[in-house]
Amino acid sequence: IESKLQDDSFWYFVSNDTSDKDQANRIDLLFNIVKEKSDKSKDKLFSYRKYLEDFIEENKNPTNSSDPLKWFEIKNTFDILLEWYENRNLYHLIGYIIYEKLIDIKSIIKHYDEAISKIEFKEKLTDIICKKYINEDKYQLDNLSYESPKEAHSILLLFNIITYEKSDFSYRFPFHLFKTTFWSLEHIHAQKSEKFETIVEVKDWIMDLKNLNQSFSKQKEHQDININFSEIDTYIENLDNEQQISKELKVIMSNIETKTNDVFNRHNLENLCLLDAVTNSSFNNDGFSKKREKLLKIDSGNYIDEKGERIKAFIPLTTKNIFLKYYTINASTFQMSYWGFEDRKQYVAYIEKTLASFFNLKTEKDGE
Repeated sequence: IESKLQDDSFWYFVSNDTSDKDQANRIDLLFNIVKEKSDKSKDKLFSYRKYLEDFIEENKNPTNSSDPLKWFEIKNTFDILLEWYENRNLYHLIGYIIYEKLIDIKSIIKHYDEAISKIEFKEKLTDIICKKYINEDKYQLDNLSYESPKEAHSILLLFNIITYEKSDFSYRFPFHLFKTTFWSLEHIHAQKSEKFETIVEVKDWIMDLKNLNQSFSKQKEHQDININFSEIDTYIENLDNEQQISKELKVIMSNIETKTNDVFNRHNLENLCLLDAVTNSSFNNDGFSKKREKLLKIDSGNYIDEKGERIKAFIPLTTKNIFLKYYTINASTFQMSYWGFEDRKQYVAYIEKTLASFFNLKTEKDGE
């Protein structure tokens, strides 16, 4: 049992504890479940004290079948957890519930014991997730943004897990990689002008914004968009690419960025994905196409950083799909240079459809 619990892929499915110091003997988890230790309890000897009380009480009235440890309870609890782990669907549902702390593992076992069938148990787990995200407005897709990182993170993680579940029968979301890495919301189109150091970076940034401006302007709901780039074009056209950025140019750039951030919905869900700290740091201030190039190299293990070290990181499936333009179905708008209006629109539509299917709901396109 301890050997299996030392397997990180199993351990991080049933536990959020990333501290080896606090959980040197991982079998303690089973003792704590059986003795119903509260998740809020800081008493590391809680289960030991409970077993000691049982042992003392048992010695007062010993029997031939005496077993104060009640080993069968430990073994049975482990067998239940292992059964869940080996069932791909339960693995994803329970793994997500535990990570998000929707209910604790003791409550999940209680639901398991009360269910009359495995189908009913799965439906109960899905319902637990559904009640959390369907009934609270802050989790609605239109309300998610960079300013609500916890909620956006939860939905994007759920989107990832459902995608792994649906994609291939051999795919399992790696909770052990996810829980042992720092994650953040990454802007897909992210360039921040205040971080630019040379004119060539400014020129690339302006070209990216012009493409976005054209992409958004083609849509009926954005016909009033009219961003004027002539001032900055005139200012930088005769400057050397390696030249430093003047204070005057920074003011012009700041004015453009303030306007374009709102127009292009920079902080909305349509421009966000999950990314680990290693990959995020390697992106620096790159545009979409450069990010895509680096991400594919990192995912394949062929990216060498500035220190000459090979970088390998876990890239969530939906994040890879974004930079592969997997969600951009409309061939007439397909391009790999930037994250345009149609890319964003179809990305959010895919998230909505995926979640609706998981929660067994209808979307507007389904014709409610």
